[in-house]
Amino acid sequence: MRLGTTIPFTNAMHRTAEALDRTLTKAMPYAEKQTDPRHHHQAWSPQLIERGLVLKYWRTVLSGRLRKCDMSAILIPTHQRIPKLVPLDTARLPTSAP
Repeated sequence: MRLGTTIPFTNAMHRTAEALDRTLTKAMPYAEKQTDPRHHHQAWSPQLIERGLVLKYWRTVLSGRLRKCDMSAILIPTHQRIPKLVPLDTARLPTSAP
């Protein structure tokens, strides 16, 4: 077929296109589940989860200090999950040596 040549869209072609569309639409949720990291069932160990939360906590503290803004909305819930591993009141920690 040459470029620019058109073919009439028949009813059979329309039915085939609709069937293909239905098949792809049904397959999409399955494909999304396979690629979405929330659906992977590779369990992290409790220790790895704890260490990740500690890292998140200290990154948030540092970010808040660098930006001079209140990060308590993030710090308090994180602290509640790992209270023994990090101090809650980071405002009293020195930011630099005197």
